[in-house]
Amino acid sequence: MINHHLNSLDKKIDRRFFLKALSLMSIGFTANPVLASPLNPIKFSKDMFMTKKTKVLMSTYVTITLLDSSKTKIEEGVEETFAEIKRLAAMLNRHTDNSSVAELNKTGFQKNVLPEIQSVLDASFHYHSISNGAFDITVKPLIDIYKNSFIIENKPPDIKKINEALKLIDTKNIYFDSKEIRFQKEGMGITFDGIAKGYIVDKGIEILQKKGVKHALINAGGDIRALGGKRENIPWKIAIKDPRENKRYKTIIPLYNRAVATSGNYEIFYDKDKIYHHIINPASGFSPHQSLSVSVVAENTMSADALATTAFVLGPDKSIKFIENLEDTEGLIIDSQNRVKKSLGWKEI
Repeated sequence: MINHHLNSLDKKIDRRFFLKALSLMSIGFTANPVLASPLNPIKFSKDMFMTKKTKVLMSTYVTITLLDSSKTKIEEGVEETFAEIKRLAAMLNRHTDNSSVAELNKTGFQKNVLPEIQSVLDASFHYHSISNGAFDITVKPLIDIYKNSFIIENKPPDIKKINEALKLIDTKNIYFDSKEIRFQKEGMGITFDGIAKGYIVDKGIEILQKKGVKHALINAGGDIRALGGKRENIPWKIAIKDPRENKRYKTIIPLYNRAVATSGNYEIFYDKDKIYHHIINPASGFSPHQSLSVSVVAENTMSADALATTAFVLGPDKSIKFIENLEDTEGLIIDSQNRVKKSLGWKEI
């Protein structure tokens, strides 16, 4: 497998592909919005108003759609939700020097753990455990090696460097309790790229729930959480993109008080041959290629986000079995031959 990866890259790497990946990969997490649509609630039904607003946050388009009988609740809900998303994105951004995660990666130690960091770490440990290590937040050393190799040397990394980095990869090497976090190996680092966006979307939904909103949808670049439906007992309709045809959809699913997230290798990659993309198998140190995309429906977005990443690493056959062993979770996998595999409870419109 390793030799195959290296021999396939005799061709010159096109730096534009890496720069595209670099600009998209920072789940961080752009703190300041560069695009915002106007907030103009419109009459949706006899007693309901609807609004849709989009901003660029977390290096992606974040769209909030909200329905309510009160224009004031709509306006306050949208702005408060975006403020919370912005706050959490800045906190969990490993690329910002003064963020909590960046400081932890610098020092390998942190006291007085913020509750938000604690929540994401707790979840990360859980998904690492149930996936037997397929989900692992300690892959940052590998990501750094790929970044430095492609952008500085314009070639894939040396196998020796990958093997050395693999010695640092294991969530079990993080000591963590309510008072402190400590890396147990020098050179370790963490990234919340496979879970933080989902967590942030869920916290946004909590803001709306506290305000009494019953119908809302937050879409953060494909990490989607529905609060209620578009109307009472009528679900939102969510399109799952075809990874081979950018302007086409593979299917449409109903979403009511649920979440869906998709992981794929078709948008963010290091090289023009798309051999190296943003998802890394923590066991091999290389990008998995058995799947084109994985979509997971779960109770909340953090679960869907982490499980979609996990299933992509596991590959089509193992991931279907993995998903079907989880409660209240369904999945759709599109394999490398563009064949579709679905868990038994997967629902479509």
